[in-house]
Amino acid sequence: MQNWTKIVNQALKNIKIKTVNPEDDISPGAMFHNYLMEFLEKRAMAQNKQQLLVDRVFKDEKLEAYIFIGQNLVTFLENQKRFTIFKSREIQDRLRQLKGYPKRYYVDKEHHGIRVWILPFTGLEKFVDEKLDNFEVGFTEEFKDEPF
Repeated sequence: MQNWTKIVNQALKNIKIKTVNPEDDISPGAMFHNYLMEFLEKRAMAQNKQQLLVDRVFKDEKLEAYIFIGQNLVTFLENQKRFTIFKSREIQDRLRQLKGYPKRYYVDKEHHGIRVWILPFTGLEKFVDEKLDNFEVGFTEEFKDEPF
C-alpha cells in the first residue's frame, strides 16, 4: 500500500492542468450545463404558473428561481438533444449540486399541486465557478504539438 501511495504522489507532482476555454469544453458536464441553460432560457417561457403544465419553465422573480417539472427536463435532454450520458438519478444529483430541490407547487385552485423543481438563480452562478474544479487526472504523455 505504501508503494502505491508513493507512485500516485509522484504522478500527481507531474500533473499539468490546462485550462479549457468554456466555449471549447465538450465534456459531459459542460454539455449538461449548456442544455440546461437552453431548457431554462432559450425556449418559450411560461407567462404564468399554469403554463408549467404545458412543458414550460416559469421564471419566478420573487423566489429568484426557475420552476419546472423535472420530467420535462429529462424528456428535453433525451428526446430533443439526444443527451443520454446522464441518467435520471445523475440529473437529480446535478440539480441538487446547483442548490435545486423538488417541491409540491400549487399552480391554482383547480390543480391540487404538482411536483416541480425549484432552481435558484444563484445555484447556476455557483456551478459555473466550480466547473473548473471538477477535472479528471489522466496519466498520459505530453506531446509538444497539441492543438490546445
